[in-house]
Amino acid sequence: MMQRAAIILAGGRGSRLGGVDKASVRLGGERLIDRVLAAEVAALERIVVGEVTEVPTARVIAESPRFGGPALAVAAGLGALGTDAELVDVLSCDFVHPELVVAALDNAGTDFNGDGLVLVAEGRMQWLASRIRVAPLRAALAEVQPGDSLRQVFAALRLQEVSVPAEVTADFDTLADIEAAGAQLPAPHREGMNRDA
Repeated sequence: MMQRAAIILAGGRGSRLGGVDKASVRLGGERLIDRVLAAEVAALERIVVGEVTEVPTARVIAESPRFGGPALAVAAGLGALGTDAELVDVLSCDFVHPELVVAALDNAGTDFNGDGLVLVAEGRMQWLASRIRVAPLRAALAEVQPGDSLRQVFAALRLQEVSVPAEVTADFDTLADIEAAGAQLPAPHREGMNRDA
């Protein structure tokens, strides 16, 4: 079986969440970033890209430049890999059920044609729910620029689409999503909301 690493994006402005640090939102008492890392327990190496603290089970690196976009963040994560993993999972930190995302990728296997796998829910490509061969991903990211989208970068890759139910890749995109799931905002944000009330 081919060994894999994981790159988890935990940066960005969180503008649709009112500036909330998505990675620190808690669901069932656990931070979202910790839930994703637990789902990736089989990964040889885990790289978190973003301004996250207290993550003993992964290496955390900063976005460079800050808020440069997800494609640059993936490139930074790939550049930080210190293992010889042949595959890398590229994931967001804000999945409601990260274990289902990883299970869907696992179930698709590693004997795929092309450069990797990408989950597709309701006809939408979930770029941050993908498993890609390291070598072609490096090549695709070689000339990435700030603001480039993952769609642009991944267009150069031959990715096998894996259709999944929408609940598999459900994420926390808005404050309403957080409220509906019974998740908790990071304490400083809650206090700020109380002061503004």
